[in-house]
Amino acid sequence: YTPNTVGSSGFLGAVSTNDFIGWGVWTSATKANLVTPSPIPVNYLHFVAGQPTAVMPVTGTVSYSLAGSTAPTLYTGTSGTLLSTSFVADFVNATIAISLATSFGTVRGPLSIAGQDFTGGTNGTIKGFFSGPNAARAGLVYNGFSAANYGYFSGAAVFQAP
Repeated sequence: YTPNTVGSSGFLGAVSTNDFIGWGVWTSATKANLVTPSPIPVNYLHFVAGQPTAVMPVTGTVSYSLAGSTAPTLYTGTSGTLLSTSFVADFVNATIAISLATSFGTVRGPLSIAGQDFTGGTNGTIKGFFSGPNAARAGLVYNGFSAANYGYFSGAAVFQAP
């Protein structure tokens, strides 16, 4: 793996505690190929790492703010900009209303919460998890399709509760 060093990684909290969450992007990597013995190249792999929330809230609605993100990246390696975000978790109904507007296109929810994890999306896919005490943070990766740029884009984002 080769990490990207252009300001697209970061973290919150301490690794030794349950409030850590980090994000970044590998610019090049290989993964095992289960069909043939040769590895498959993987470029611009965005990630979020952290310890999932042990006890999830079951009441309330929380509006999260963007705490950090990678730059959205086209499959060709062209970097873009994350223009605006919204992330509202409804713990009563186990849903998330989300929008990630990038310079390549917008990926949005609704998403479904299952335990600490959430997934879904329209105009692409979003997968993530809640981290920290009482779901204080949420980290996710997203993929979308840009008709204007003829290809897929991806990124990672971390959100913080007030």
